[in-house]
Amino acid sequence: RPGTKLVVIDEGAGTRLGYALGWLPLPVADVGGHISEFEEAISPVKARKHVVIGGGIDERRFAPAPQPAPSRDFLMVGRFLPYKGQLRFLEQLPAGARARLVGPSDSIDPGYLAAVQAKAAELGVPIDFDLPDEELTEAYRDARYTVQVPVDMRRLNTNAAPPELLGLTMLEAMACGSVPICPGTGASAEFVEDGRTGLTYEAGSEAALAAVLQSALDEPARHAALRDGALSEAARWTWAEGARRLIQALGL
Repeated sequence: RPGTKLVVIDEGAGTRLGYALGWLPLPVADVGGHISEFEEAISPVKARKHVVIGGGIDERRFAPAPQPAPSRDFLMVGRFLPYKGQLRFLEQLPAGARARLVGPSDSIDPGYLAAVQAKAAELGVPIDFDLPDEELTEAYRDARYTVQVPVDMRRLNTNAAPPELLGLTMLEAMACGSVPICPGTGASAEFVEDGRTGLTYEAGSEAALAAVLQSALDEPARHAALRDGALSEAARWTWAEGARRLIQALGL
């Protein structure tokens, strides 16, 4: 229709569905909205203009506790799949660390899930499945650090998607006052700056992961400043901010 603006927001550029849509003779969008610079670079979306609108934190659901008192050292949130790295995280967890895993129960790789459950049981790390938003928010608030361990499966399968296009759980954690720990490269590097908004390590290095986890455990005094930086950065990644950037790109 005359005057209509077609917008496509890409939340999963690496999926088979995303590429299938890219191959179809669909109308070219006026604006392609992307959740990160990393995702924009590999997106199959066809558009006359592309803009990074950021991730989608729902600030009504994910917010810090009025009086923070976390009881856990580390949290991991995500689907139980090899490229999410829960097993690698558990293998590098420092002795005495209080950790927790959270994710959906419907893993498409039951063998991997079973391996994670066995290792978690060995270490005394609880796993919670299918938490509603309210309980997930409390899990974030209860963790000093939320950890991301993406494993690049493209070494084994050239058709595999990149391990992370953004890391939305990390942003949700930051909005709740949990400090992120993630690789220093990739999508999460767009909002996690080492020593300011979180802690980073060399991607793919198990030794570097072990070192940063141990450092986080051994140096509790710096956590408060990192938490403030994480909260400030998360405010830039809300849906309200994304809508503002999209409206600006549309010239409205």
